[in-house]
Formats: sequence, C-alpha cells, structure tokens
Amino acid sequence: IGHARGAVLGDSIASILEEVGHNVHREYYINDAGEQIKKLTKTIDYHLKDNNSQPLDEDLYPGEYLKKIAKKLKKIGVDKNLESEKIVSEIMSDVKSDLSNIKIYHEKNLSTIDCNIICKLFIFTDVP
Repeated sequence: IGHARGAVLGDSIASILEEVGHNVHREYYINDAGEQIKKLTKTIDYHLKDNNSQPLDEDLYPGEYLKKIAKKLKKIGVDKNLESEKIVSEIMSDVKSDLSNIKIYHEKNLSTIDCNIICKLFIFTDVP
C-alpha cells in the first residue's frame, strides 16, 4: 500500500505542477540493491524449494505474491540460476502493470544500482 500511496501522491503533485506551468519529469526509483534485495532473493529461493508447508522464517518476506513470482520464475527455468536481477525484473513487470491500471506513467525507471554507478563515475568517490 505504501508504494501505491506514494505513486498516487507523486503523480498528483506532478500533475498539479504541470498544470501551473512547471516542466515535470516523472521517474520511478527501483530499490534493487542492498539487504532488502538479499532478503527478497532468499525468500524467492525458499519458495522455489517448495518449503510452503514449513513456517516462514523471520528473516524472509511474507506475501502470497512472492509465492506467485517464484512459480513464474520456476516455470521459465530461472530456479536453476537464481539472480536478483531476474526477480526484480519480474516484480517490476507487475508494478508497471499496476501503475498502468491506475494510469500512472514514468518517463524513466532509475535503479539503485544505476545510481550508484553514476555516482561513482561522475560525482562521488566514496559511494559504497
């Protein structure tokens, strides 16, 4: 719900700014690096191994949608070589569909990984 609320609020603010004459560029920030993604990958891996009869560990994300994503990935053979990029790609496909359904569009998707690379190359030298 937090992401949907943020998307609706951001789109509303952008529309208001455009209406009063400002040039607005809409971007979607993808948090695709760090501990959150490690936990996500671990959760998908758990579901790929058909552990659904076992109680979910505390260090995994809950959510039926993650089971569905694991099934999709297994169907296309990703379970053999699980990479966080493939998981993020599948989730972003769902996010884009949801945003499209509520008529929210972005000119650009900006990932944490891309942002860190840009910062390291052009702006900062001490970015982790």
